[in-house]
Amino acid sequence: MQPSNTMASDRKQYEQALRKWDSLQQAECFSVPDEIGRLAVIYSCHDFSHDETDIDTFQAEACHIQTLVEARGKATDVLAAATGNVLSDVIANPAYSSVITIGHGALSYLYVTNGKWKDNAGDRYDWRDVSLASTHLKTGVFMQRQCGNVTRRFSAPLGMFAMRSHAQVLAPSGCNFEPYGLSDVQNNLVVPVTHRSRLGYDDIKAAFSYEEFLTSRTDPCPPLLSW
Repeated sequence: MQPSNTMASDRKQYEQALRKWDSLQQAECFSVPDEIGRLAVIYSCHDFSHDETDIDTFQAEACHIQTLVEARGKATDVLAAATGNVLSDVIANPAYSSVITIGHGALSYLYVTNGKWKDNAGDRYDWRDVSLASTHLKTGVFMQRQCGNVTRRFSAPLGMFAMRSHAQVLAPSGCNFEPYGLSDVQNNLVVPVTHRSRLGYDDIKAAFSYEEFLTSRTDPCPPLLSW
């Protein structure tokens, strides 16, 4: 059983982040509308293989997405995340209305190479870092193209506190995610993590935990960009 002080810490941190999110909602601090906003495609420079082949794969996928999206008239930037500061800069910039992350990770975090938010010790950029970096809420979508496994006893999805609605976060919840290109059937695993606009602590604990491990899944929907 998880120690009670850890559980209290999870609840305290999540409810603090949720209060900030609620205050941004009430103040109507939003990004530009998604119709005119930019898409940030962020690929991680964390490479488990140590020979940069993973990074090359992540970069190629990011550039492919950029080509497809820009062909439809949406401005897109491909950004290499060697540190979490790259993610924080995007999250804080209201010109970006949508975000896609690509790399190794889990439902709650993306691995980065040299530390996380403001170069604190560690190699995971997680939902708490997103909350700390947020200055507004984004109007588009936050697509997590990394494994969606629930690896913590409290596994809030990475992008929740960047978005105007929690239903705007898409991820392969509870699944490994290793697609061979954008036409791979695994892309259909990337679905909304919820259909509700706001999830409290108990909602997250019930849906994203070791005990439940997502016994119920959201209904499949078409991939975000319909590639």
